[in-house]
Amino acid sequence: MPTFERVLWRVLRGNLYMNHTNILEPFTDPVTDAEIRKDVFIIFAHGDALLAKIRKISESMGATLYPIDANADKRSVALREVTDRLEDLQTVLYNTGSSRRALLVKMGERLRSWQDVVTKEKLIYESLNLFNYDVRRKTLIAEGWVPTRDIPEIQLALKNATVRPLTA
Repeated sequence: MPTFERVLWRVLRGNLYMNHTNILEPFTDPVTDAEIRKDVFIIFAHGDALLAKIRKISESMGATLYPIDANADKRSVALREVTDRLEDLQTVLYNTGSSRRALLVKMGERLRSWQDVVTKEKLIYESLNLFNYDVRRKTLIAEGWVPTRDIPEIQLALKNATVRPLTA
């Protein structure tokens, strides 16, 4: 900013009034995600030639120029429109944030039960992966040890599983 001010002062030979201030909150560049510090300035000068020089110097140094209407009524209307738009955007941001928080809280409450379901399913599939697949009969074959006293109960469970259709 000091360099910009000196260049303008020398080129215009002091025929300007300039005021500037730093914007305290840094901006985040949407492309690079880097924080950017910015300044805002206003320049008053007389004559189209001086304004053209100011415009050229500002653009060459990377400034973004915003035209300001000379009519006070139009400026106040534009200010009102910008203020309304900012309020609308703040409302949208607030509503989005609150709905996101509510959704995250709701998901957080169900997270433990989801983890249990996923763990059970993972254990089931790990067990099923230990089975052998018989291509001719299209069945899974598993071998294991069972206490002799539980054989009738297991046979009954297998018989019920083959007779009764699976339900979701």
